Amino acid sequence: MFTTLPPRRDFGALKARRMHAAALFAEGKSQADVMRLLQVSRQTASRWFQTWKRHGRRGLAGTGREGRPPKVGPEEFKRLERALLRGPGPYGYSTDRWTLACIAAVIA
Repeated sequence: MFTTLPPRRDFGALKARRMHAAALFAEGKSQADVMRLLQVSRQTASRWFQTWKRHGRRGLAGTGREGRPPKVGPEEFKRLERALLRGPGPYGYSTDRWTLACIAAVIA
């Protein structure tokens, strides 16, 4: 069923790319140069340039993560995985198939 957490973005590599863009802008490279060299969209190069112009390298450093923080931590995810692998029987359900309602009840 579940074997690992879903793949995550490599935030370090993303930050390194933005820092590379900042260095290129500091050297006087154009947005088009950055777009070609780093293989990013025109919009991304433009957004990076505007951020770099306003806030410098620090502005392109990023926050470290994107999106909403996960509600389930790694240990809780492992417990849920073990529970789901046991099947619904040990939780009082007569079926051998998980339904969303059953899973929600086990999580709660």
